[in-house]
Amino acid sequence: MNRTIFRWVTVRNLSTMQFDDTVRTDTPMGLLRGIKHGTESYHVLFKRICSYAGLHCVVIKGYSKSAGYQPGVRFEDNRFRNSWNAVYVAGAWRFVQCNWGARHLVNAKEVPKPGSKSKSDSLRYEYDDHYFLTDPKEFIYEFFPLQAEWQLLKTTITLKEFEDLPFVRSLFFRYGLYFPDDNTKAVMVTDSTGDLLSC
Repeated sequence: MNRTIFRWVTVRNLSTMQFDDTVRTDTPMGLLRGIKHGTESYHVLFKRICSYAGLHCVVIKGYSKSAGYQPGVRFEDNRFRNSWNAVYVAGAWRFVQCNWGARHLVNAKEVPKPGSKSKSDSLRYEYDDHYFLTDPKEFIYEFFPLQAEWQLLKTTITLKEFEDLPFVRSLFFRYGLYFPDDNTKAVMVTDSTGDLLSC
């Protein structure tokens, strides 16, 4: 049932969809219209449909290494705030990120200024299954919840440790790549001989 909801939400290219203005805002189609116009969000839609289906789902708030993020950037303000879902499946909580599963920004290279969001970048609708029931060990490379228990890791990490993690996207994991050392950092500093210095 969770996958059906995820696919229903993420398979739609909102840039090509037309919505009747009489659609109520509190319905799934009304929420999709709100997402298209920037007044609603995917995590609200996913949670609403899960509740209709009797599934346990929560919204998690935190930071993400989203459009414009560059290694070394610190999460000192709200530029990289984000929200996503966790759904209870087969006795465990698992992550769902419908927004990233449905679309991504193209040409989002610059770090946004505090208090601003880039509107010049274009959205490309492209389904990405990585963001459905994502393994917490992979999810932590892109998303850091404000409440540590929602990392869903045996050993939680700090915001500083999250900032220092390598910057990878879903494609990294889809190709079966991984980091053999949990201490791999996004930026490594060496001395003039090439020996690694502690960061």
